[in-house]
Amino acid sequence: MGNHVERPTKTCPFCQEEILAGALKCRHCQSLLVATPREESEDRRVTYIVDRDLLRFAKFAAAVVAVLSVVGLILFGFNLEETLERLKDA
Repeated sequence: MGNHVERPTKTCPFCQEEILAGALKCRHCQSLLVATPREESEDRRVTYIVDRDLLRFAKFAAAVVAVLSVVGLILFGFNLEETLERLKDA
């Protein structure tokens, strides 16, 4: 028969899956299971981690929307001078 060694396990506090007792990161939900020095202190501030690629995509999407808005305004005949005259009359 094989040399099967029974390893101690614990439950991940985030996804409730069974993981090895010495695990530093859950293999199911990828959550860190060790406290960082900031978490150990009495500081109660929340730190958000933003993916740089996601932020870069959001900036790109905003730029595309802005360009399409300007092109749409030009194509549909938006005249800034006429609009300003109407505002003055109102």
